[in-house]
Amino acid sequence: MRPIRAQTQKMSIEKNKLAVDISRNVERMEGEPDDEAILQTLISVIEHFKDEPAEISLRVVNKKEMQELNKKFRKKNDPTNVLAFPSEILLEEVPLLGDIVICNGVVEDEAKDYEMSYSDRYKQMLVHATLHLLGFDHQKEKDRIEMEKFEKKFASSLGIESPYD
Repeated sequence: MRPIRAQTQKMSIEKNKLAVDISRNVERMEGEPDDEAILQTLISVIEHFKDEPAEISLRVVNKKEMQELNKKFRKKNDPTNVLAFPSEILLEEVPLLGDIVICNGVVEDEAKDYEMSYSDRYKQMLVHATLHLLGFDHQKEKDRIEMEKFEKKFASSLGIESPYD
C-alpha cells in the first residue's frame, strides 16, 4: 500500500545512479534544503549500500496530509516528521526503492526543539527515511542502535550534528 495524492508541484532530478521524483502539496519553507541538497543527502546514503541505479519518490506535505497518512498507515492520529514506504517491487525488475513522505512543518518544529537548523533536521530525516527504504528499522534495541550508528555516520559526513548525542 502506497500513498497517492493529487500533486500541486512535481519534478524529477537525477544524479549519479539516483533518480528522485519530488512532489509537494505545500510551499518550500525558508531554510528548506534545495533539490540539489536533497539529492546529495539521499545519494550519500544510497551509494554506501548500493551500486545499482535506484529511484526514490519524495513527497513534501503539510501537517494535515501527514496526519491522515500517519493515521491510515500507523494508526496514530497526529502528524509525524517522515514516513517511508519501501517498494514491494523486486529491485531486479524496477530500481524503485520506495516513497518518502516528509512534513516540512513538523520537521521545522523539531529543529527548534533540538536547537538545530531546519535544513540539518530536514536532511537528517531524509537519511532516516532512506535507511528505512533500505531495510533498517528501530523497533528492537539492537536494530535501533545499528540504525542510529548509520544515521550519525551520514549526518557527520553531511556536517550535521546528531540530536542522538
